[in-house]
Amino acid sequence: MERERLFEIEQELAPEAEQISAEVFRHPEPGDQEYYCAAYLADQAEKAGFSVTRNYLGIPTSFRADYGDPEGPTAAFLAEYDALPGYGPDGNEYGHACGHNWIAASTFAAAASLKKLKEETGFKGRISWIGTPAEENLNRKVTLIERGAFRDVDLALQMHLGYETTVHTSALACAVLHYEFEGRASHASAKPENGINALDAVMLTFSGINCLRQHVTSDVRIHGVVREGGKVPNIVPDRGSMEVYVRAADKNYLEEVIRKVTNCAVGAGIMTGAKLKTTRDETTTYDIRNSPLLSELLEENLRELGEKPVVPANSSTGSTDIGNVTYEVPTVYALMGTSEFDGARTHEAGFLKVADSAFAREKLHTAARAMAATALSIFLDESIRGKICEEKQAKISENR
Repeated sequence: MERERLFEIEQELAPEAEQISAEVFRHPEPGDQEYYCAAYLADQAEKAGFSVTRNYLGIPTSFRADYGDPEGPTAAFLAEYDALPGYGPDGNEYGHACGHNWIAASTFAAAASLKKLKEETGFKGRISWIGTPAEENLNRKVTLIERGAFRDVDLALQMHLGYETTVHTSALACAVLHYEFEGRASHASAKPENGINALDAVMLTFSGINCLRQHVTSDVRIHGVVREGGKVPNIVPDRGSMEVYVRAADKNYLEEVIRKVTNCAVGAGIMTGAKLKTTRDETTTYDIRNSPLLSELLEENLRELGEKPVVPANSSTGSTDIGNVTYEVPTVYALMGTSEFDGARTHEAGFLKVADSAFAREKLHTAARAMAATALSIFLDESIRGKICEEKQAKISENR
């Protein structure tokens, strides 16, 4: 049986996958600067016999590794390998407290196992391992989408370490806004009437946002910081700036909330007389819309491998650029639970010991097998493949 042989191959590749996890963990790099890890992972793909494109679509730390033919579907496994800042004694070190080293290794194991099985059995289709950098800060999956990375992809898969094992993942669509106010400086005691207080405009914007919270749906999150608010108290601040994250459970409703938040800033400018400049970060991340079919298949495979996937009781969540991928192609993004090993959550300093643990390495192989088996069903079962094709066509139609 192909499935049993697939798992045997994954076991044969286990040392390579574990070495990848350890090597990426030992070389934490920030988003768009993962030069060592991107080159290292591309090297591993070439050693495994993939055809590798480095500097994929003009992104220096992205790559794409392909093996197969265009006569069947293309299954893409999405690697991440950027690290988070803020660790170490002085808080200036990077670390894989989100387990991206584990993601790089588990997706490699899944893709490489399928590749070797294809060599042995000759099933039709293509296996792709795509390096997607800067998930934490610059949302490079969005850039890859805009440059056409997923036009020839029929399904995408990724698992992430998390508190509980689940295929019922969610994410909030998120946009980053910047409001800059220009006022007029004046002596705050001798001639305050001559000043236009840009800091007041910032504070009024925050007050407006706080009033707005009552009139948006409960899934919305709005949080911000003051970037500039004056130099000394006895000069009316002529510059004030703030950065705001706006999140919502639906990307379309997000735009409505953004308009309301911006109206708060516009009103603050009118009240104070300060001139407003509004900018928005280049990328907006979307909510997650997992493929029902892929989610069902992956959950079945996880159960057969001894996992106990749950429906999370707590729906609070953050944001991720894989949400955008789910709008492009049928995708399953799932979590592999770590709570039985340690209570630390991702992004916490304590999660560093989870991401490089023997427990995580064991779960790496479970995730790789479950993802690979899910993709194998698409490659081998014509009826399932037809349903995935229908899902992709529906997404293409929605995006027109």
